[in-house]
Amino acid sequence: MAKELVKLSARERELAGKSVLRKHRREGRLPAILYGKKMKTTLPLTVLPLELEKILKTKGENAIITLEGLGSTKTAILRDIQRHPVTDRCLHADFVEVDLTVELEVDVPFEFTGEPIGVKDEGGILQIARREAKIKCLPHDIPENIIIDVSQLGMHDSIHIQDLRIDPKLKLVFDSNYTIASVVPPQKDEPTPVAAPAEGEAAAATEGEGATKEAKAPEGQEQGKKEEAKKEEKAPSKKETPKK
Repeated sequence: MAKELVKLSARERELAGKSVLRKHRREGRLPAILYGKKMKTTLPLTVLPLELEKILKTKGENAIITLEGLGSTKTAILRDIQRHPVTDRCLHADFVEVDLTVELEVDVPFEFTGEPIGVKDEGGILQIARREAKIKCLPHDIPENIIIDVSQLGMHDSIHIQDLRIDPKLKLVFDSNYTIASVVPPQKDEPTPVAAPAEGEAAAATEGEGATKEAKAPEGQEQGKKEEAKKEEKAPSKKETPKK
């Protein structure tokens, strides 16, 4: 079944600075551009953001769009969309013109289904490494997503890009057999080791303790000398003979 084309009204606009772009947004239009291999120059335009959001919600980011209102109808797909980091509002869109008879490369998201055995019975965690794949196909054959069943994954099992079995009309494009998803054991929290004092600090502490002991030793010896002197003063001299 051929992919349905969806319509999006568009208007040409002047190529200007940020102030003009903000003006279009205030008027309820979304600044955008259209480019393609057969186009001599990039075509600046505006579209209705609510129409575009509806297409994205119902048909996905790889919808085939006919841009109407540009003098001649252009067939395109959305290549990129910029959003506000806080409000998520559309700020700018890039469209690329496509030829319905020529294959193109697009990124298609994965949709994961099922609960892995390694999670349900072995207490593992499903770890997602990739969320989309690059495919090559005719525009009419672009799928909304690629469904991956992970229910048979046990502990330490993985699914790689070469493991996927997809529609023969689609060609997976990849350089290495990368991991898409795997089941891994949960990480255990290890006690934080108490840091031992640095060698220099330990040496300094030892030297300081020794220095204290050495400083106290002369003080004790001096006190002993004073007490001996007092005893000698009180004791009678051996040379003197007591008078009768």
